[in-house]
Amino acid sequence: MAAAEQLNARARRRRTILLLCIVLLLCGIGAEGYLLIRRAENAIPVMQCDPAAELTDAVRSGDFEAAKLIRLTDFPDGIVPESVTETVTAQAQAVRDAYFQGLTDAETAGTQIASIAALGIPALTEAVQPLSEEIRMHEAWRLIIRKADASFAAGNYADAYTQYGRIPNSEQALQQQIAPNYTQSAALLTVQAQAHADAAEQAHDYDEAIRQLNQTLRILGGKDDGLEARLADVRQHQIIYQYLLACRQARMHFDAGEYAAAADAFSGTPQIIWEAAARSDVQIHDQKDVYPYFSMLCDTLQSYQDTYFRILMQKLHTLLADGDLTQAQTLAAEAETLYPEAEQLAAVQALMQQAAPKELISFGEPALSDFTAAESALTGSDGKTYESESGNLFYSYDGALSGRKSCSAEFTLDGTYRRLTLTALPLNTFAKDTVVLLEISNGGRILETYAVSRKNGVLHIDLDITGAKTLRLRVKPSGMDEDLRNAGVIIADAKVIA
Repeated sequence: MAAAEQLNARARRRRTILLLCIVLLLCGIGAEGYLLIRRAENAIPVMQCDPAAELTDAVRSGDFEAAKLIRLTDFPDGIVPESVTETVTAQAQAVRDAYFQGLTDAETAGTQIASIAALGIPALTEAVQPLSEEIRMHEAWRLIIRKADASFAAGNYADAYTQYGRIPNSEQALQQQIAPNYTQSAALLTVQAQAHADAAEQAHDYDEAIRQLNQTLRILGGKDDGLEARLADVRQHQIIYQYLLACRQARMHFDAGEYAAAADAFSGTPQIIWEAAARSDVQIHDQKDVYPYFSMLCDTLQSYQDTYFRILMQKLHTLLADGDLTQAQTLAAEAETLYPEAEQLAAVQALMQQAAPKELISFGEPALSDFTAAESALTGSDGKTYESESGNLFYSYDGALSGRKSCSAEFTLDGTYRRLTLTALPLNTFAKDTVVLLEISNGGRILETYAVSRKNGVLHIDLDITGAKTLRLRVKPSGMDEDLRNAGVIIADAKVIA
């Protein structure tokens, strides 16, 4: 029955009952009145209908507008008999079941259940809302599956696997539906990741290969032993390849004679790879491309140290023959740093010890000495302090006996020394405008004369004394009428080199 027809019927019933009541009032209390009353009593129940039944029938027929009008007219407080709640709830459950059985669509089922909830009956609303939520969630899962199927068809197995994984285990029917594609997407994703990693490794882009494998493992939840093993393999290949590149760089420096740079290229390389390089069982991915580096590494390991020391000894002999002790010492120290355990170091150390400078003081006191050996620090005109512990430290006569024309020191050598090195400078008491001469001679033959003054400052002397057997150091005035008053000279770190 339509909502308008129901309202008209209800109005007609009310009018009829009202008319009967008026008739009863107008009639007497006689027999005829009694009969009329009895007849009215019989007519009223016949004309009346049950609102609960009407409400239930309206819901069952899908006429929710009529059902809502009945609820507003006969149940204004929203409280209905329990039988109505049970019947209508059962009707909503039947709608829900029809949806899950595929007998109706989500829109139709959702609209019907929502209309029941909108009747304004609290008990019904509470009972049917969970049913509506079940349909809504099920539709959401179905939408996710459609997206996952589209990604699967497009070959985007990472997205497909991720979307399928969102379907809860409680949705057993959906789980059965997606099971084939879900399993296959995981397998295809693994194959895809392996292919991408292989391509990256072929290009020696190990970081990209590692990124691809890590990303796939994260998507799969770390549940793939094959990918984990492949990841460990790529990381090992990266270490080996980096070492082989370091070997190539080192060999370039080595062939150019840049030994320190060659050693730096090897620095920081894991010892395990260094040791593995000499083993025949080392497995390197893409051996065809990197084998030339690998072979070069093995060759370098065998020849590097021996060749290094052979060339080093040649350089040391040349430097020492030229008197360049400083550079020779630098190269020897470098060898000790690069190969602290090498057997060849003994020959290097013996050569350097033989060439090491010998201090004059090691020959005892000078034979004819007017110099005074300093037992404590002396301050030069440069303001620096010179310590007696730093080597030979002497100073010439300094005004204690006025009129002294010279002071000297003579040392006896054995003719095997080639060079003399020393530092000469005025004492801090040296007169400002005074100039004195430092004369170095061999057996009466003057080898060199140096002017010592505040203006000239510190003199670093390196003099050829090859074959000298007597070496004399003499300080004298620069003019005939001068003496050495207030003209003391420091002689520091005097050494002879064989």
